[in-house]
Amino acid sequence: MEVKREANRNRYQTAALIAAWVCMGMYCTLTNVALVDMRNRLGLTTEEFGRALSVKHLGGLTGGLFAGAMLDRFRDKTNLFVAISTLVCGCGTMLQPWSTYMEVLSVLFFIEGICQGLTDTAGNTYIMAMWGEKAGPPMHSIHFGFTVGCVFAPLIAFAFLSPDEDEVAGSFNSTTAAYTTMQPEIDGDKITIPYFIIGSCTVLLSVAFFVFDLKGYAKDVFAKHSKKKSSIKEILAPGSCAGGDTMFGVAMVAMFILYMILINGISIGPLSLGFTFLRETDKLDFTLEEATAWAMAASAGQMLGRGITIIISHWCPIYLMLGTEIALNAVSISLICFVGVHNSVVMWVATVVFAMSSSPLWPGGFSWLDQYITLYGIVVALATIGAGISGFVIQWLTGYLYEYVDEVAIFYSSMAASLSTVLLAVVMYTVAVRHGKRRKGDDLQALDSEKKDIDYEFTVKETITGSVDLCTKF
Repeated sequence: MEVKREANRNRYQTAALIAAWVCMGMYCTLTNVALVDMRNRLGLTTEEFGRALSVKHLGGLTGGLFAGAMLDRFRDKTNLFVAISTLVCGCGTMLQPWSTYMEVLSVLFFIEGICQGLTDTAGNTYIMAMWGEKAGPPMHSIHFGFTVGCVFAPLIAFAFLSPDEDEVAGSFNSTTAAYTTMQPEIDGDKITIPYFIIGSCTVLLSVAFFVFDLKGYAKDVFAKHSKKKSSIKEILAPGSCAGGDTMFGVAMVAMFILYMILINGISIGPLSLGFTFLRETDKLDFTLEEATAWAMAASAGQMLGRGITIIISHWCPIYLMLGTEIALNAVSISLICFVGVHNSVVMWVATVVFAMSSSPLWPGGFSWLDQYITLYGIVVALATIGAGISGFVIQWLTGYLYEYVDEVAIFYSSMAASLSTVLLAVVMYTVAVRHGKRRKGDDLQALDSEKKDIDYEFTVKETITGSVDLCTKF
């Protein structure tokens, strides 16, 4: 009876975490879809809005590091951490359209980033603690929920987006009488409605986690786990992750940090500013409805990419799967740059392929790296720091390129990052195969002897593998 009660309790909490990731996907994607309306409402340029949004990456980094420290000490309060973070994110989402200054918007984005980083870290860890060796499906499910939210956001926002200026002018220029008796007016206040809807859903969801905390669910879950004492010297030693080979360990970690920076460069421009590009460019004749459908197709592509990789990862080698994703990504973004910006059909097809191939690059990279070095927390921390800082810079840079250089520069910068990733992947694979295979065997042998003592907090690979890349979220 007790076992059944515990299983049901875990299912309820997992369902709530899936819903939290759906909400996260909605308010993250809403920022991209509503960028034009928000920019006009707040009187900002695309570069200024991008600068404000870039702060969210630093917030996410801060939240993740804060969560790593606090959850270790107060793990019984995991549900409370998630409840507060979800509540703050919901309130912040509702307040964003009312930000009168860029500085205020930046603060709201920073706080939202902190809460997202905390929720992400707490949720991943909690899933591992609840389900243990069976955490694979629940872990992938919560992050699949994020992509579902990405699809919902354009659907919710579409009815409240301001029409394009040429569409408004055309509708009122159809007859002279209509034009002279009535002037077109764009209601900027309507954009507050989807922010309120999504923010309210997020706030309401926080109630579930407050209830879980009051019932002491997390305390019961973590009561089954004992902390494993690790040597700080061992963890911080540069060669400890590579069987004692310092040069190989440093080289692999350094290249992987560069990999994280590049995949941020791949995704941020096209996925955060692509919708704005389609609404404002003269190169393609996209209506508001078509641009919204394009955004939904991109989100659906991310969802498909994540779902397909979950299925094929059971029988396809990770190096082959990741290599195929990187190659498809380079081909699709190149098609967008050279053909898609002038041809709507190519833009549609290439965008879906681009989204499908870019969404698994974050977790796939960690899964591949784990075959050659031991993923200690310090390795993940360094990679996450690199991703957070690069996301901050790239988010601002893409806004600057769009505003002051050329609107299509957001796609060319992505192509440069994608082609660089192809070269980096070849180098990393060559180095790993020539120097890392023997050490992987040594590492596995050492890890097997410790397997029964490994606590949930040190199963870093499983936690990170289920994560969606932070640049997509932010």
